[in-house]
Amino acid sequence: MPVSVSCPRGHSGARIVRAGTYGSDGHRRQLFRCAPATGPAHRFAERLPRQVLDEGTVCHECLNPLTAHEGQPYPRRYRFPARQIAAALASVAAGSSYREAGEAARVAAKRDPHRVNAPGTAVPANLVGDWVEAFAEPLWQAHGHKAWPDVIVIDEMVVNGLSRRQRKAHSQPWPAPALTATGKKKGGVRLYSILVAEGYPSRREHRLWSAWACPSGTEEEWSAFFRSLDGRPTAVVGDAAHAWQRAVAAVWPAPGTPEIVISEFHLGRIITGHLYRLRVPLDARVWRLCRRPFRSTRAWGRAVGALNRLARERHDEQLARFLAGRKAEVGRQIARRDGSDALRSTGSVEIRIKTLGSRLDHRRSLYRNRERLNRLLRLYVLELAARTDRRPVEGRDWAATIWAWLDTRAGSPDPVRAIADHGASSLRYVPPPPGKGRKRQPGP
Repeated sequence: MPVSVSCPRGHSGARIVRAGTYGSDGHRRQLFRCAPATGPAHRFAERLPRQVLDEGTVCHECLNPLTAHEGQPYPRRYRFPARQIAAALASVAAGSSYREAGEAARVAAKRDPHRVNAPGTAVPANLVGDWVEAFAEPLWQAHGHKAWPDVIVIDEMVVNGLSRRQRKAHSQPWPAPALTATGKKKGGVRLYSILVAEGYPSRREHRLWSAWACPSGTEEEWSAFFRSLDGRPTAVVGDAAHAWQRAVAAVWPAPGTPEIVISEFHLGRIITGHLYRLRVPLDARVWRLCRRPFRSTRAWGRAVGALNRLARERHDEQLARFLAGRKAEVGRQIARRDGSDALRSTGSVEIRIKTLGSRLDHRRSLYRNRERLNRLLRLYVLELAARTDRRPVEGRDWAATIWAWLDTRAGSPDPVRAIADHGASSLRYVPPPPGKGRKRQPGP
């Protein structure tokens, strides 16, 4: 970052010289003295005060010698330079925990290294957690997506954790040995949901577009997710759930409502779930007809006919209701898609969900604040989108963004803990009232 010192009081033509330092040893920052032509002289620090360097210090990247006042700039009232803050955020975005990134930052800055090296001592995770709260939003505004692309593929990741009884059964509650990354094992309790969208600016190009944490994944929360970005997609591909479909119609009403495409993978899984539930023999003709029912309208009609006969023979109301609700809708979807390369599945976004789940890992139960987790998810989205473009995120790239943003704010970010929860967790899952829950399609 180039050094350009000017008087904060607007004294033009004044003589500015270095005039002492402030701060603790090893982390002293430069002060300047302004002597205007008229009026008293005064001392000041830059918008981003710089660390005072020792004589003979060389830049570790370009190997150019640096003078004493060309050190790393610090945000005001911060004990770490902006470059190390950006490096910690990039590390967290790549999957490191708050604690790991905080340890690395303390060692690099030589801030309380005894807390890292002493056996049995743990470094608090609040340090990097506060940095995520303070700097994730400007990074997203500079590098994130502003509007929805032409086509989006969406899905919901339900994050589960151990129940209180299960936690007591383990001497070490974290990591949770009985659960996978997202906690999808028998006996877990639901914690919250993460709504994920992958964008297709063109038919062949795709990248993770947005991720949004919410308590329950209701229609209102899907609507807030869709309103978080500008623009209107032409098509939305999702599973067979009803909440997101109603949200699409509510956020983007007619005319111009995006086309709703139900994932054929999920439809096929629902159909096979019914066949397994009814214990249909594997050599039955209905299995052959339902193997590829979405390749054409004719194949779909033959599969529906066989499934209707099965529902009448077995007097099964669940299968009959599913066919009554989906027959015409899926038929129109297949007719629109015949002869085109339209997207038909959510398989790609499910791969992204697995990546996000592995990064949350055993820390999933520790996230209680919705807004803080959303800012962390935005860092994940930035890092995964950059990886898709084969340009991995580096700390210096984000440092330049943080420098420029702080310069517009006189060097001071917003106070942290301003979004703290007061009382109950803002991510706590609340079950829907009886009779008012989301309609759930029968599945395997």
